[in-house]
Amino acid sequence: MQPGGQSGWHYHPGPSLVTVVQGTATFYDGDDPTCTPEVFEVGTGVIDDSVDADHVHLLRNEGTVPLITVTFQIVSAGAPRRVDAPDPGTCDS
Repeated sequence: MQPGGQSGWHYHPGPSLVTVVQGTATFYDGDDPTCTPEVFEVGTGVIDDSVDADHVHLLRNEGTVPLITVTFQIVSAGAPRRVDAPDPGTCDS
């Protein structure tokens, strides 16, 4: 993801394991009314185990270098890896 890029609001139908291999990943949780980001540097990661439409999130590259992540997702056969969701209105996306 290029600097300034973002994923759009979405959720996953199964858990995701995300490792940051370049850049800095900034996650925003649609359930957080304060829109407080979680920042993950190179070599760190996150387990996203919230797997329904009631828990949407957004990933941004707020850094100055391209963001590269390696993501392992556990989903049922034939299920989409991600589902786009409307902006929850808690963050300026």
